[in-house]
Amino acid sequence: MEERVLTGLTILFGASAGASLLVHWLVVCRALYRDGARLPTGLLPWRWFHEMTRYKDLLRSRSESLSRYYIIVMNVWFAVVLGLVLGLICLWRSPPS
Repeated sequence: MEERVLTGLTILFGASAGASLLVHWLVVCRALYRDGARLPTGLLPWRWFHEMTRYKDLLRSRSESLSRYYIIVMNVWFAVVLGLVLGLICLWRSPPS
């Protein structure tokens, strides 16, 4: 039973991380490129927070709803926390050396 739960959580993590990456590339980066961003946008993971801040400012300047921004941020943090939990579970289950 535990193997099924761990497999399901791993699949959920992969789907969530993949969806976050696709949404960032297809929604956020396209909006930033239209606004005049340069090429490394969307390719460097450590610039994610800066790009999301620029995306939020862009939505505010257009007077659009920020709900898309918050959904994207919550999905990314869900994937990060789920990845940490899965890592801890795998470490906890590994046999002592």
